[in-house]
Amino acid sequence: MKSFVVVAGVLTAAVIAASSAHADWQLHPTIDAEWGQGGYEPYRQWTQGSLSLSRPNLEFVPTPQLQSISFGYGREKYLDDTHANWGELSFDYGSFGVLNEWDWLVLTPRILLYDANGSHLGYREAELGLEYGTPIAAWKSLGEFSTYLWASGSRREYLGAYEGYALQRDWHFAMMATLAYTSSLIPQLTAELRYELDGTRSNFGSESYDAHSVGLYFTFEPAP
Repeated sequence: MKSFVVVAGVLTAAVIAASSAHADWQLHPTIDAEWGQGGYEPYRQWTQGSLSLSRPNLEFVPTPQLQSISFGYGREKYLDDTHANWGELSFDYGSFGVLNEWDWLVLTPRILLYDANGSHLGYREAELGLEYGTPIAAWKSLGEFSTYLWASGSRREYLGAYEGYALQRDWHFAMMATLAYTSSLIPQLTAELRYELDGTRSNFGSESYDAHSVGLYFTFEPAP
């Protein structure tokens, strides 16, 4: 775990240093902390920090480019005095104007290492996410319809096993399809119809599942 944190931290620092000469890169450090107990998996304390570097002004740039890099680290301490540390590294790489003038495509590879002891199992996980979006219709009097597709697949391999059990390996997949409408009368208001699929296939049959959901969401962004 320590080697992963060091490598990921050095890589992130190198990208930050190499990009510092370019004004279009922005640095976003965050620190979160939470203490409490109760719930499905009670914990005593939880802390998390992240460091991300992004390029926010890439709209309509047709050349595929690195858009962001993010490194996160967290620590959890549970009521039975066991603890876990985790590190995560991810990238956003994409392009605008893929199939038409206004669409975009973003690929997000992510690796995660979760190091735990005691009653919790550690694991390593690799994931690849994909996001695609495009306007599909627009009328001056009515507004604009857009569609978004997000999908990801990941493989999680546990680093230990409970007594009497084999090593667990999971394949997780998720998808979200969205139809969005922005009114020309109230441009700050967006309505979204979403379909979401979430599922896991595991060598432990009891851990395999599929979940489906449909929802209608409204977002209001006040004018600056």
